[in-house]
Parts: sequence; structure tokens; C-alpha cells
Amino acid sequence: MIVSTFKTGQGKSKGVLNYLLNKRDRKPPAEVFAGDSKLLQVLIDSNQRAYKYTSGVLAFRDDERPTPEQLREIVGAFERTFAPNLDGSRFPLLWVLHRDKGNTELHFVAPMQDARTGKQVNICPPGKQFQQMFRDFQSLVNYRYSWHQVTSRRPHKSQLLPKYRKGERLKEYFEMVVAKLSQLGAIKTRDDLIKWSEAKGFKVTRQGNDYLSVQHGDGKAVRLKGPAFASSADYAQQLAPVVAQLTEMEHKAIERRLSRAIKNRRASLAFYLDKIPKPKPPEAPPSGNSSSLPTPVQLTKLNGLMAEMTRQQQDLSLKQKKRL
Repeated sequence: MIVSTFKTGQGKSKGVLNYLLNKRDRKPPAEVFAGDSKLLQVLIDSNQRAYKYTSGVLAFRDDERPTPEQLREIVGAFERTFAPNLDGSRFPLLWVLHRDKGNTELHFVAPMQDARTGKQVNICPPGKQFQQMFRDFQSLVNYRYSWHQVTSRRPHKSQLLPKYRKGERLKEYFEMVVAKLSQLGAIKTRDDLIKWSEAKGFKVTRQGNDYLSVQHGDGKAVRLKGPAFASSADYAQQLAPVVAQLTEMEHKAIERRLSRAIKNRRASLAFYLDKIPKPKPPEAPPSGNSSSLPTPVQLTKLNGLMAEMTRQQQDLSLKQKKRL
């Protein structure tokens, strides 16, 4: 089983639901496996944010035939992992079963807001932490049901392809090019290799069933012969995933890591959704307002002025008495 998410979520509910629930174009027809499509539709269409829903699929290989009971167990585990403590009345996930391609595909759609608070919730947020959660969930499900684990041979795309240096053997260089570009998924057929070569300044002078002749600059054309340069070459095979099984030690380590991630996820969601906003402190009255109270400095100055006025009045009274 492989878990994948889709880069969608900005439209109304009609588009995604029509795609998932369309029964005319699928044989056997699509089947709602779990969830409430009506509440989901309300939450998606009432969301005023740019992103309104998340969608993805749990895809099973042709030789993996999960029973309805196993699918229910997997759905429950998925919801407890990525939407802990969020029941269907406030955060409904819709699960739709597709079998028209020969295998079993369990598609899911989740709203991006909580029905109780209206706050935004994303069960598939970006970032390495949640990507790891999905990989760990996938690994544990495959381990539980004795299905093959999946890892990819594809290297990180930051690996740079060195430029051709004059005097370098063309055959050795192109063998390295084929290996790296096929691993990166940049070429799948010999035609892709020819297009890449011409874009990089090489000239393909001849094409045979089992060879290519390539020229660089004003140098001599070199014949590249072998399976990698045959017209029937299929580089996509080099991207085929490697199947493996977890060891008991690997299983325990992944189980502990995912358990910690679920615990943190549950705590952060509870704090975020249930916290009560703090009341704002009263605003200070604007400066110059006649109803505002004087500051201590202003009071000191005012007392000084009043004392000076009292002294002046006393002096004036003494002078008047002396005249009398």
C-alpha cells in the first residue's frame, strides 16, 4: 500500500466530489466506503479561505486484496493518526472506493476547517515532520498485513550532472548521463536522451537500432553502442521501486516514532482548537482628553502652582493690612 496526497483543494466541493463519485465512467462504479458527503460539502463550500479541502489516496498493489474489515481498520488507524480526537460530527472525512483500474484505491477528502470552531485544520500540512508521519503510517500498515514495503531508488534532485569536458571519453560520459538522468526521471526513452543531448550542444549524427553516433563541437563523431543506447531502451525501468520487508528492530523504531508524532499532534490540535482567546486589556484614553486623570508629574506641578498662588495671596493680604 502506498499513501499519496494531491496538490488540490482550492475549489468548491463539486469538482472533487464529482470526480470521486462519478459512477458512469467506472466499472465497477465508485462506492462510498465511509463518511458524510453532505456535511463535508457544507464545510468546504462555506470555507472562505483559499484552501478548502485536502485529498489523497491509499493505493494497493494488484496482488494486495484487502478485505472490507481490513479497510475499516486502516481507515480508523488513518483518522486516529492524522485527525486525533476529531470525530465525524466536527471533522468528517469522506472515503470513496475505486476498483476500476484492477486494483483497490481508497480515496479520501478532508475539509480544512473544524465544524465546531470554524478554525482551519489541515491533516496534510507541508513540512518534513508530516511527510515522515505519512511514510511511517504506510510502513506500519504494510508490516501489519504482510504487504511489501516500498522505497525508491530515485536520488535527491539536488545531485548535479557534471558538464562534459573536452577530451573526456564520450561513451563514458554518456553512460554516466543515462544512469543519472534515468534515476532523476528526466529521461525515459532513447528519444528523450537525444533531445537532451541536442539541447546541451551535442550533435547526434546517426541513429541505429542498437547504437547512436554523437559528436561534440568539431570533434570526431563517436559511436555509442550497448543496451543503454538501443532504440528499445526503457530507462523508466530504472525507477521501479524496491520492495523490502521491515526487520523487527525497524518496526519497533518506526512504531515509537509515529506514536510520539501522534501524541504531539493530538496535544497541538487540542490546544489550538479548544483554547479561549485572552481578553484584550482596556485601551488607554487618547492624549489631551479632558476626562483623563493627571499623571503624578502633572499633580506635582499643579500642587506647586497652587502653593505659589496661596503664598502670593497671603503676601497681598499683609500689604493691605499695613496700609490700613
